[in-house]
Amino acid sequence: MDYWRRERRLTLVELDASNVLSDTLQSSEGRLDERIADEQRMRRLADAIRLLPKEQRMCVMLRSQGMRYREIARILGVGVSPPPTGS
Repeated sequence: MDYWRRERRLTLVELDASNVLSDTLQSSEGRLDERIADEQRMRRLADAIRLLPKEQRMCVMLRSQGMRYREIARILGVGVSPPPTGS
């Protein structure tokens, strides 16, 4: 106590910490719901990718690995078309 008197520091303490606690302590249910939703999205994405033709599936997989479209086109043996114009 003498230390604080000597230093004359003002320390504020929030008495109603319920907002802080609710923000800090997330319920495990919320995280579980998010994880389940993420897993469902990934399953739907995988199902949609499986429905693509083989060349398009390969394109998506190569692109997800960070390859550029020109590299993918070279690997697949196809040309790269420019994006459509706004006319």
